[in-house]
Amino acid sequence: MNVINTIMVAVDFSDFSEAAAAYAAKLAEDVGAQLLLTHVFNQRDVSLMKKAEKKFLEFSAEKNLDRHLNDRKERLNDLARRIRGTDVEVKTNLRIGVPYEALLDEIQDQKPDL
Repeated sequence: MNVINTIMVAVDFSDFSEAAAAYAAKLAEDVGAQLLLTHVFNQRDVSLMKKAEKKFLEFSAEKNLDRHLNDRKERLNDLARRIRGTDVEVKTNLRIGVPYEALLDEIQDQKPDL
């Protein structure tokens, strides 16, 4: 029999991904698994910020990226806090990259069962 220890959910903060996270939390609670919430900040957006920085001297790509990443971390942690009320261990991770590639890397690194 296969045992589910870790369930990973890709989160983009849409209503659909938050519903998927809630469903996964219930499933994790039922089977005694840990929940891994992963968000990917798109590399395309980082590249656009760097382009804007070259064109507009007052624009700082680094400051803007930091602001966006902190916002995403906060939103991810807020979602995790809401789920933690269900007696499920929740881990979060934020990556930067091409979404599908970063999610495949996350799967390879974290080795979730579902």
